[in-house]
Amino acid sequence: MPKHVFVLGPDDRNLQTLRDSPALEDCQLHRLLDSEDLVHVDRIDFDGLLATADRRLREFDGPVDAVIGYWDFPVCTLVPLLCEARGLHSADLRALLKCEHKYWSRLEQRKVIADLPDFAVLDLDQDAKPPEDVTYPMWLNEVYQGSWTGPLD
Repeated sequence: MPKHVFVLGPDDRNLQTLRDSPALEDCQLHRLLDSEDLVHVDRIDFDGLLATADRRLREFDGPVDAVIGYWDFPVCTLVPLLCEARGLHSADLRALLKCEHKYWSRLEQRKVIADLPDFAVLDLDQDAKPPEDVTYPMWLNEVYQGSWTGPLD
């Protein structure tokens, strides 16, 4: 009996790539939300996406063996929530957010690594000067980098 694996975010080509994978030959893949629902939109209605995905999983006539993602935000946060509600294995949402958010991740790294380079948050809209504790050369990076740059509802 195949395992029913639900995929958030694939387009047709990427879903076919997953279906062609020998590692997934014992799985029946189901598109839960496609990239048009998640990526190519002007606004992300996170609660609406979560509700739609949850409803589709509840309405599925069979076991839900796994929920996986094929995109970054908002998929990376939807997967743990959908899995947790069903007792499925997934990354812990808090751990995932700590890894995804670069500043939070650095704060966590500082707890266990003694020689971590200095870092700080710089709001370029407020002040373009480097923070006091950070000197040149420096690396500027977005706190949360991903494909989504639009507003959330």
